[in-house]
Amino acid sequence: MSVITERIVNQGHGPLTPQYLAVHSTANPGATALNHVQLWSRGYDYAVHMVSDWTSCYHTVQWDRLCWQVGNGNSTCEGIEICEATTRADFDRGIAIAASACAERLRAHGWGVDRMHPHQWFSATFGGSDHTDPYPYFARWGYTWEAFAARVQNELDGTAAVQTSSDMEGKEPLMWCIIWIEDDHAGFAKGTGCLWSPGTGVLPLPALDCVNALNAISQHYTGKDLPVFHSSSKAPWVVRFEQLSRESTFARRDHDTDAILAAIAGNAGNAGK
Repeated sequence: MSVITERIVNQGHGPLTPQYLAVHSTANPGATALNHVQLWSRGYDYAVHMVSDWTSCYHTVQWDRLCWQVGNGNSTCEGIEICEATTRADFDRGIAIAASACAERLRAHGWGVDRMHPHQWFSATFGGSDHTDPYPYFARWGYTWEAFAARVQNELDGTAAVQTSSDMEGKEPLMWCIIWIEDDHAGFAKGTGCLWSPGTGVLPLPALDCVNALNAISQHYTGKDLPVFHSSSKAPWVVRFEQLSRESTFARRDHDTDAILAAIAGNAGNAGK
């Protein structure tokens, strides 16, 4: 299912036959995708094909229309603007949405990740621009372009929602992820944050601090945050994850893992975003 919402508000600047996908960040922290849609709807010269934030991604300029976005390389690319978050949780959700949108467009063209480049690459390759985004934005959150490209590749491979790691004792493979509930569906309220693993199914978390704590544990043992996924009535991933749990062969857990999950489940509720 598409993560991209149609909201064409700008006609661009002539025909386009793209060869690449350009990735930008907006450089105005806190401004949302909808803020940009509203700006671009007023005849703004520098609208881009897509804009995404931590809740949504909008398609704002037709794919076959040129956008003024990377200087001398404008005629070579589609583009996406990633809105700059002001919290870690929003950053993580924003990365997940942007990666899904990029993978969707690469797949639509039959392209690989080698066709996706940051604005910095277009500046260096074609000239006419000195922008280096999204590198500075990513760096503020300890993130890298390479990590983003790898995440998009995982999306293309169909492995982004769940990544395999070892449990805390290194005894058996476990899969874990955080799921954010985007609207009321499948018995979950909008705004709920959940933990998923094959052995537990989907567990609502009582607070955002639980997500932060789980990510700290994941960072300690794997060097990465837990994968983040978004479930909605249009893309009900919580239902699919529950089915995967029932079918999983990795249902056995050790005592330490059970203790952690029991503590979370005992305080289950809605986690604020």
